[in-house]
Amino acid sequence: MNYIINGNTLWIERKENKIYINEMGFNKVIYNGNVREIINKSCLYYGSSYHGRIQGSSLILEANYKLPIIIKDNAELIVFPLVTSTLKDPIWFIYNNIKEYHQIKKNKVLVEFTNGQTEAFNVSFYTFNQQILKSSRLYVVSKTRNG
Repeated sequence: MNYIINGNTLWIERKENKIYINEMGFNKVIYNGNVREIINKSCLYYGSSYHGRIQGSSLILEANYKLPIIIKDNAELIVFPLVTSTLKDPIWFIYNNIKEYHQIKKNKVLVEFTNGQTEAFNVSFYTFNQQILKSSRLYVVSKTRNG
């Protein structure tokens, strides 16, 4: 199965040796490959490689750690990894589909997506917010450069 990240993708996570792709409408696609493979194929589908997108993000953000990347040109699809000490594998969020987020407990964030769907994630608000800020910066710079 080949999955391409698209405007309906909300987040991608690995659980119990399977990849769960969560989409608008509460659809879940189960994938047996790995997340990096999905991201790389999606980058290639939209015209670049994962490695090229990482280099672009690193240059724009002047950073090298936990970088968000533009999957689709003109910043129409930006993904960012969320890595914590309790997560073995990162959860990849589609920045463009996040409407709001709030801290609900010390290490729990409630995310509301653009379709109204909500989901709680076991992560600190600070960590989540930092990734949103990086993604926002990438979005703004990309939009400014591309008109």
